Amino acid sequence: MSKRQFKAQASSSRAAFAGSSTPFGSGAAAFSNSTSALSYINELPDLSSISDANTIVAFKNLSKKDSITKGKALEDLQSILTSSETEIEDPVLEAWTNIYPRTSIDSSRRVRQLAHSTQGQISVKSGKRIAKYLPTAIGPWLAGLYDNDKLVVKTAADAIQQVFTTPEKRQALWKAFQQSILEHCQTVFDKESAQTLSDERSVSADEANAKYYRVVTAAIGLLSNLVSSLKEEDYKKHTAEYEALLQDKKLWENALSEDPAVRRAMHKTTRILLQAENTKTSIDVALMSTIYLSKGLDSDQTGSASEYTETVLSLTDFNSAVWTNHWSGKNTAASRLKNFVKRGSQGASLNYWSTVSKIFSVVPAEALPANVTEAQDILKAFFTGVTKKDEPKAYIAAGLRSYVQVAGTLSTHLSEKDPTLLLRDNVLPLVFQYIRPTPEKSKWDIPDLRSAEVVLDAIKMRNVAIAVDQEWPTMSSQVADDIKQSSEEKASQDRIGLEGERYSAILGALLKIPSSNKIKLQGEAKPVVDEAIRVCQTSQGKHYGAAAVLASITPITQSSLLALLKDFVRNDLASLYLSPSYEQLATVLVRFENEDFFEAVWMSTLETVLQTPSEIQIPALKHLLAQRHTISDSQKQALRRILAPFLLQQVDAVIESDGDWAPIMDIINTSTAASTAVVVDVLSKMTESLLTLAPNEVSTTLSGFRAISKKSSSVLQNFLSTSDGKKLLPDMLLLTESSDDAIAQSASDLNAILHSLLGDAPHSADAGHSIVELVKDGLSEAGPNSVSVQTLVAQALSLITTKAVPSATHLLPPIPNWSAALVPFFNLSIPQDFAIAHSLASAVYLVQPPSSATKNKIERDSEGYSTPLRMALYTTRLLSRSRDENLGLGSEVYRLLAITLQITNDNLSVAGSTNLWLIYNDETEAEMTEFVSECQAILTKWIHGAEFPSSEKDHENHDFVGAAAEALFESSSSLSLQAYYSAQAYTDTMTELIEFHGWQSRKNSDLDFQLRSLRKEKEGFKLLAFLTAYKVPLTTSTVLSRYCNEIIADLDAFDISSNPEEGLQQLVLLNAILQNQDTIAGTVAKQRLVRFVRKVVGWLDDETLDDKILAESCRVLCALLPAMSDMYGEHWSGILAFLVSFWTELDSLQLTAGSALIPALRASLSLYVIIRGLKNDESKKDEDERNDDLLEAWAESEQATGEGLLNMVKLPREFPDEMHQPLRIFNMHLARQADRVSLKYLKNMEDFYPQLYTPSRSIQEAAYTLLHKGIPLKQEQVSLDAVLEKKAARLPDELLSLVLEAPTMKGLENASFERVMPLQLRGYLFGWMLVFDHFQNASFKVKADYVENIKEDGHLISFLDFTFDFLGHARGRPVDVSKFDITTYVPDSLESPTKDTQWLLTHLYYLSLTYLPSLCKNWWLECSSRQKVISVESWTEKFISPLIMSNALNTVETWSKTQEENTASDEPPAILIRINPRSSELSASYPMDDESSATITITLPPTFPLHLARVTSPSTKLAVGEKRWAAWLRNTQGVIAFSNNSIVDGILAWRRNVFGALKGQTECAICYAVVGEDGKLPQKKCRTCRNSFHGGCLYKWFRSSSGSTCPLCRNNFNYG
Repeated sequence: MSKRQFKAQASSSRAAFAGSSTPFGSGAAAFSNSTSALSYINELPDLSSISDANTIVAFKNLSKKDSITKGKALEDLQSILTSSETEIEDPVLEAWTNIYPRTSIDSSRRVRQLAHSTQGQISVKSGKRIAKYLPTAIGPWLAGLYDNDKLVVKTAADAIQQVFTTPEKRQALWKAFQQSILEHCQTVFDKESAQTLSDERSVSADEANAKYYRVVTAAIGLLSNLVSSLKEEDYKKHTAEYEALLQDKKLWENALSEDPAVRRAMHKTTRILLQAENTKTSIDVALMSTIYLSKGLDSDQTGSASEYTETVLSLTDFNSAVWTNHWSGKNTAASRLKNFVKRGSQGASLNYWSTVSKIFSVVPAEALPANVTEAQDILKAFFTGVTKKDEPKAYIAAGLRSYVQVAGTLSTHLSEKDPTLLLRDNVLPLVFQYIRPTPEKSKWDIPDLRSAEVVLDAIKMRNVAIAVDQEWPTMSSQVADDIKQSSEEKASQDRIGLEGERYSAILGALLKIPSSNKIKLQGEAKPVVDEAIRVCQTSQGKHYGAAAVLASITPITQSSLLALLKDFVRNDLASLYLSPSYEQLATVLVRFENEDFFEAVWMSTLETVLQTPSEIQIPALKHLLAQRHTISDSQKQALRRILAPFLLQQVDAVIESDGDWAPIMDIINTSTAASTAVVVDVLSKMTESLLTLAPNEVSTTLSGFRAISKKSSSVLQNFLSTSDGKKLLPDMLLLTESSDDAIAQSASDLNAILHSLLGDAPHSADAGHSIVELVKDGLSEAGPNSVSVQTLVAQALSLITTKAVPSATHLLPPIPNWSAALVPFFNLSIPQDFAIAHSLASAVYLVQPPSSATKNKIERDSEGYSTPLRMALYTTRLLSRSRDENLGLGSEVYRLLAITLQITNDNLSVAGSTNLWLIYNDETEAEMTEFVSECQAILTKWIHGAEFPSSEKDHENHDFVGAAAEALFESSSSLSLQAYYSAQAYTDTMTELIEFHGWQSRKNSDLDFQLRSLRKEKEGFKLLAFLTAYKVPLTTSTVLSRYCNEIIADLDAFDISSNPEEGLQQLVLLNAILQNQDTIAGTVAKQRLVRFVRKVVGWLDDETLDDKILAESCRVLCALLPAMSDMYGEHWSGILAFLVSFWTELDSLQLTAGSALIPALRASLSLYVIIRGLKNDESKKDEDERNDDLLEAWAESEQATGEGLLNMVKLPREFPDEMHQPLRIFNMHLARQADRVSLKYLKNMEDFYPQLYTPSRSIQEAAYTLLHKGIPLKQEQVSLDAVLEKKAARLPDELLSLVLEAPTMKGLENASFERVMPLQLRGYLFGWMLVFDHFQNASFKVKADYVENIKEDGHLISFLDFTFDFLGHARGRPVDVSKFDITTYVPDSLESPTKDTQWLLTHLYYLSLTYLPSLCKNWWLECSSRQKVISVESWTEKFISPLIMSNALNTVETWSKTQEENTASDEPPAILIRINPRSSELSASYPMDDESSATITITLPPTFPLHLARVTSPSTKLAVGEKRWAAWLRNTQGVIAFSNNSIVDGILAWRRNVFGALKGQTECAICYAVVGEDGKLPQKKCRTCRNSFHGGCLYKWFRSSSGSTCPLCRNNFNYG
């Protein structure tokens, strides 16, 4: 909007609000008496009484013309009114009520929405005060419900519901304000126009009309709803107003409006008014006749034609006199109807023409034409309207159908022969063109699939039938001639076939007419039949059009025609069948299925087809079989002998050639009667082929079964009940496990289909039983062809879902089979290392080894799973997924599942320890881990629901858990492996029971009694299991305390070397008490305790004792030493001496069968930790209270124990601890303790480098951490040695060997990043971390030596290649590292191993650019991949370079602060440094004298250091020649590039050059400056006084003095 327009608008607004006269002046006087609240010229509200200035501004903005301004004003008004806590002022309500009506009809949808929502908010906040203003606002408000925009309608409805919250209140609103609503409607119809609602000066005519029509449409809708919703008593209160409105001509003229929406609304309202009882008497019928008929029939109703015709039909039903008595038009009704139908459907819906037909049927006869000429004129107009070019094709058939109906209606009002004449000329052409389409009569074509309906409707009309009957002989003759003259071409035969079909259809319709002469019609059809038979015979069936004529006419033939056809079938059909006419001839044959000759003809035809190979053999056979709807047993056997060999041959051909099953499926599915004779043979052949064919042939066979299941599932369902069919299901299950994914998927799909068919079978119970046996058989045996557990579970779940079995219990594995399958696993040896991981701990030492004569034969499936594992997997998955609440489980299920779980856990902890499965990879481990989790959850659920004697809670009845626990306990009575696993399972069960249900102290006496009994019995693992399971209840047991003292006393007097087995048992028992009872050591007398500890320390020195006793001795000391930390004695030094000796004498960690080295080492570490903790506690005590023996022993052995720990770290390890949980636990414990060792004990660091590739993650990280901390501390000494020895420093060869060969992406294809970073990759990257650790604290020379060392060996190139391949640069999609702190790296701090690797690689690249920038740049320049070069450059610029540049600038800044101010003339002065971090540049200024300095600028490019730092100079006083200055700049830039991007070195080189150039230079005796204004030095020297001057200064002196004497000595100046 221009300023002039804005000022004009503002001025008009001010004038309007001033309240004088209308802004239109005298020109608007015509509106002065007729303006309404909707009109734009309505007087604007008085705002002077409103107190809030913001509200006034908002109202003023509402008067503006711009919709955006209005919308903002409404938003402001809402905000003001809702944010204010005070009531709305009456002046505000008055102003709003004044301006709301015209705002609610604004052209902008948003303005209308905001207006309605504001009205709702104001009404809610004002409460009852709004009532007196509603008469003005209610009309526009309710009219919003009929806006043409759905969003506006919704907003208005929401606003009304916000105020009037219930349907009753909203109904009362219509009732209370119906007069106001009527006034609003009357105003819209009578007073408003496009000119009154819109200012044509600022609004286009189209926009003004759209607004007006929208308001009118809403008013019509408002009136419609008012009439239909109010009751009679409410209507009568305002009868006069209603009658005035309903008799208003302007209201009804809306039916002729130019706007379709207005017309549609008016038509809908008219129908409502005609049906409403209240308004019938108020309607002016004559006015309605004039508007809707006289004018309406001749008006344009495009877009509203459907509603218009419905309204005309309703009006005629209301009062048919509108066509006669009340007709006021100059033209007749027939003339108007003719013009109306000639217009076509005018964009109406599909039922338009049927409505028009209904109108003609209800129009009074007086209004319709009485002579044939006028009737023909109407039909011609009707036909023209239906077939207009712009008429939709889909409407033509419906229109012609209505055309025929209207023709019938018009014919009924004509006299004598006129009806026949009318229909012959206007309807009969449709019929004959339908039978024999000809180009010259194409206008009578019916282009639709419903053309037959149109023609048959016409035939049913009596007069049409008469006309057709008269012309039928001619039509028959023409059809016969067409058959005779047809050619073999497809188009000709298709045309004849269609002609015969339509001819037969019309003939059949004529024969159904009761009054027709059937004999005459049959006789007239004989030429057609004769000619069709003749042509079939002479063409040998090639003219299938003639056969189609016979197929169409056969069903309606009688008498003589039937005899002709019988002769043809008996004598000729079999020989002609295998021809293009097979389909039609098969249809002819089926007509005579009940005749005696049918069976012979059919079998003869079948033999002919089977014996004559042809392209049409299969489809001909299919159509022939389709005719046999019934067949006897004898006929079925005969059919099988003939047909089965042929079909089996076809099956073989399809399987061998991967052909199409569709033809065979079609044959099988064509006839139920015929297919039952051969289908079993076909399906049996396919079933036999499943397991014997090649994969591609199996796929073909499966596709055949799939085709049968889709097209004829009943056939397959019946086959499954046969003996051969019962083999199909197990074969299909086996194929679901195929290594070929396509076969497996196809078999899985078919398996589901087969189960569905079995479930739908009549004897589904038997079918379910067979599947149950199939599942149990699959579990009881394991072999290469066994079905997988997953498949068996799916089958079982399917049975449960379909309720084929009562509960999941019936599907569990057989208990005897499960027990027998576990026996081989009880004859294995158990690793002693499980003493670290098991709940029974060192009880594993007591397990008796199996007999060497025992042979373990373990059955396994194709995945290496053993039978008990399959059973446990199946049981767990079935029970966890079935959610069957009707389980009646026995204790044996719990017992077997618990024991199998123990064995599974052991095989997970130490791979291959139980051989429960054979394949060890990430996938198998994940599956087993999931199984353990699910199984444990099921057992826990059962335990939580069990009834326990100590529980006072109500639980689900699971008595079998208690029985299972008792059975497990009794099974623990020996020292066999089976007893050990039973004890383990019993311990876990009882521990969970006690923890969940709690324990009652009143049961302690029972426990004491049981403890005494078990102590006496000494049966296997029972006592150990009891002590571990009941460790919580036994805490307060005095019996246990006394028992513990007795064991200590016995061991104190025991000679363990003479009977180590008995001693070991006692130690294991003692540890079971001490480790489970934390406080029981305090109940032992101190003297007895000290004596026993000394005894145990003595055992540690006995080299004849094995690792088991050492481990148990250490565990005993761990439990007892805290109770005697204040006791003096040599036992402290003895223990530490043992640890040092034990650790330092180790040379490897060999894992041998039966060895307890790992548990012994773990126990020794725990003992070390205990003593260190006691030492720390003693150190905190007062000096006179400390245990000096302990502290002295620790101080003396601290270095030795530290070196011993480090010795264990660097021991070679061949077995990976990832698959060995006890070893992993030990390594993790060792790593934690090694991390606390002082670095001063770290010697011979080269011994630790190999541990970066050790198969232990913990040891790898421990070695890295030690080296990472130790290497930087050694670099100062390395730097000093390099200077003193004057030789180049080198990186350790052991370290360089670790980074010699970089990994590749191809080599990592099979590596897993799911849980951790691969060890080999991690070791390689840790090696590079240690390489860069050497640069820390190293001197410049040593760093340079390291760079040369790396450059010589070329290690960095392969590292960078791998780095950027892994980070995605080779693909052009580098990873986003913005969330990583790439300046540091903390191992394993990210959850994702992949992201952890990306972080480490990015950090290493950052270090490479920091310490090896020149080598990185050379790699980047020489990289052969253009994609990688571009990606690395942009990625470095974004993530790495900013950090490198920041470090470089910080280094310069730090150096500048350490400069010393040199006052001596032989030393260069300090450089002034200014740094601009934002632009990544710095300036260095060299002071030449007091006033001038030389400056260079060093700019770092965005991709620094891949691109060189750029050195420029803003100085104009150069002191030397430009070429020399430029050389200095290049030299500075070169120094930076070749000194590892050291900016400080570049600045120092530049300073040396400048200092050297100025050294010895004196000031000019004239200007007292070294550098003159021209940037040159004082080079003009007086030979007399030897003083130097600038040439420019001398020149000025000579000019000013008018002489050439020296300024100082006054002698003539002679240049020296």
